[in-house]
Amino acid sequence: MRGPWHITPAENMEVVAPGGEIRGVVRAHFGGTVIVIPDPTADVRTDDEMRRRLPNGNDEVFVVTETTFYNALGMPPHYQVQFRRAGHQPHHKGGNFTINITGASARVNINSTDNSINTLSGDED
Repeated sequence: MRGPWHITPAENMEVVAPGGEIRGVVRAHFGGTVIVIPDPTADVRTDDEMRRRLPNGNDEVFVVTETTFYNALGMPPHYQVQFRRAGHQPHHKGGNFTINITGASARVNINSTDNSINTLSGDED
């Protein structure tokens, strides 16, 4: 059955907040100049990234510039998302997936074991 959006078949797109957390996964129709989300409960905001997985394993990344909710007669409620293209990134890397580290003993381990040793020294008064 074909719905009102004949742009493309629906596909899963990850929504990544500017802080890097995955806000959710939405079913969306990509129309080249607009992304249509037929779920009125979707949480997509300006400056979020929408990422769709490509057959080569990379993510095609779109930065949300505007979201508009439509509840007009003749069409089901939906969002239309305006965006700017942000290129391709390895899956779950780059773009909004940024890690900031601060502090004297700060460290990050991603899919690895922490074998580090902390040595702190300072002036004693």
